[in-house]
Amino acid sequence: KNIHHSSFIIMGRRLVLLLLLLLQSAAVRSFVTPGYSSVVSRQQHVRGRVALSLQQDDLEDSGGPNDESEKKKNDDVEAARRRLEFLVSDGTNDDAAKTSDDDEDEEAAAPLLSTIGRERREAEISMLRELEYSDEASADLWALWYSERGPTAAAELRAIEVDLFGDMSQWDHAEDRLKALIEEHGMHFVEPLNRLATLYYMQGKYEESRRYCQAVLDKKPWHFGALAGIVMVCANLQDITGARQWAARRLPPIPPDGTTNDRRSEWVERAVEDARKALLEEEVRIRLAFGRKQRYQRKQEEAQQQQQSFEEDAWQ
Repeated sequence: KNIHHSSFIIMGRRLVLLLLLLLQSAAVRSFVTPGYSSVVSRQQHVRGRVALSLQQDDLEDSGGPNDESEKKKNDDVEAARRRLEFLVSDGTNDDAAKTSDDDEDEEAAAPLLSTIGRERREAEISMLRELEYSDEASADLWALWYSERGPTAAAELRAIEVDLFGDMSQWDHAEDRLKALIEEHGMHFVEPLNRLATLYYMQGKYEESRRYCQAVLDKKPWHFGALAGIVMVCANLQDITGARQWAARRLPPIPPDGTTNDRRSEWVERAVEDARKALLEEEVRIRLAFGRKQRYQRKQEEAQQQQQSFEEDAWQ
């Protein structure tokens, strides 16, 4: 009897122990699983927010997910491009200003305005203002135009002038060197173009000279050297109408008695306005080139910050 009683006690203890083990296992599962589920749920939530944010960004830029909105976005981009080209060309499309297909390629590869480039443009505008009452600023403008691509290019230009205004047998060599500068720095470095126009004028190649003068004036309508040169070129081509039109745009001289010249004041005002417009166009090109990239970078940084925040919370 005592043996049976002891057996019942032992079996009862084993059942109690088994029940406790089952309860402990259930408690562990109930503690761990919700925590794991909450981490996964939070991770999915964060990723979903990032994906939704990027989708909304794309929808805002494209106007919607359908083909019609995509077409509208392309049309808007094309319209902006046409407006920019209109501003750059001052509403004209003069094929004579382009000397060759290579020149058109250089035109398309115009460099974006840098900080130094902006400072040069502002200095150029300031020098143009000084021309109203004195010719002293003209020497500073020539120096600025020569050095637009740095001191090495400026030194090369001045060395070329030795061949240009020296022995006529060196003219072919000077032409090759000028074309090499244009090839290296592009059509927006106007002084090699202006010197090439001068060389062609001296050689009697008036049509070629006029094309390069017009290319200079397409970039800098206030370039008084090219304005004076194209008048002489038109005169040698017997283009009386062209000579008169360009002569009206030349920088008027300062009267010998030092009195105010209204025509010169008007020229300076127009030149400053054109230079400011050119500076604004360059700034527009920068915004068009980098605006989308900056917005994408902001979204990317936000996504990285959210992911970093999630990783820190998940570790805790």
